[in-house]
Amino acid sequence: MRVSKIKAVCLCFRLSVMIIGWTNTKEEQNAIEKARETLEDRERKKQEAEQQEKELQKVKEEKY
Repeated sequence: MRVSKIKAVCLCFRLSVMIIGWTNTKEEQNAIEKARETLEDRERKKQEAEQQEKELQKVKEEKY
């Protein structure tokens, strides 16, 4: 990560706060995107497995 901008903000009672904006490099952005896709895939597979389990349970109940 690298700093893209720094702003100083003055508040009441002479307090100051530094707000730092970060930007990601291309490699970091690609890694973030891959991680996001991986998490989405895991969630989708989990939902599919739960759906299959529910369908299997229904079939078992119908047989008995």
